[in-house]
Amino acid sequence: MQNKETIKKLFSTLSAFWEKFGRDEISSIHFGLLDRKEVIVVTLDRPKDSSLDFYLPSAFKDFPVIIDYGVVEPFHR
Repeated sequence: MQNKETIKKLFSTLSAFWEKFGRDEISSIHFGLLDRKEVIVVTLDRPKDSSLDFYLPSAFKDFPVIIDYGVVEPFHR
C-alpha cells in the first residue's frame, strides 16, 4: 500500500461499498493489490455456474472491483 492516507481511504471505501451493496451472498469484502494497484476484492458465496441476480460495479470510488466466485474455505492447522 502506498501510504496511510491510501489505507484510510480504502477502509472508508470498503465500509461505503458494504453499506451500498452488502448482501447475504457476499462472503467478504477486502482490499488487495493487483499489478501494484489497490483494488477491492469481493468474495461471493455462490453455487458453481450460477448467475448473479444483482449488480456489482466494476469500480467503486476510484478503485477497481475484483469479484471472486470461489468458495471460501477457512485455514486450519
